[in-house]
Amino acid sequence: AKLFIDEARWAEVRPRHLVESVKSELTAQLSDTAKLHRYVEREETRAKTRWPSETPDEHQLRQLKKLRECKATRKQLAAQPSTLREVFDQVDKNADGAIDRVELQDLLQSLQLPFRAEDLSAMIK
Repeated sequence: AKLFIDEARWAEVRPRHLVESVKSELTAQLSDTAKLHRYVEREETRAKTRWPSETPDEHQLRQLKKLRECKATRKQLAAQPSTLREVFDQVDKNADGAIDRVELQDLLQSLQLPFRAEDLSAMIK
């Protein structure tokens, strides 16, 4: 974005650009989480299907292994937010219903987005 905007205008636009970057990154992460949920569901269904070439014992072993993997993945997914509201609640550490300067700074750092102190002030306004 900075390539197409002069320096004075960029100072004004930069905070909005950061907000859009945060929204984009969080939306992408939520989408990845949703995809992983669907993948686990498919794998659980496949694990229950016996292949024609499998013996009953082979099927049972494969099913147990795959379902164990799915259970571990579901456990990891349970700790991940699945909605923007859950993300907001995680960021709002003091649960006051607003994201303050420190919480915003922590969020930007966790997303590895470059920012300046002036950006934080402008984003909070």
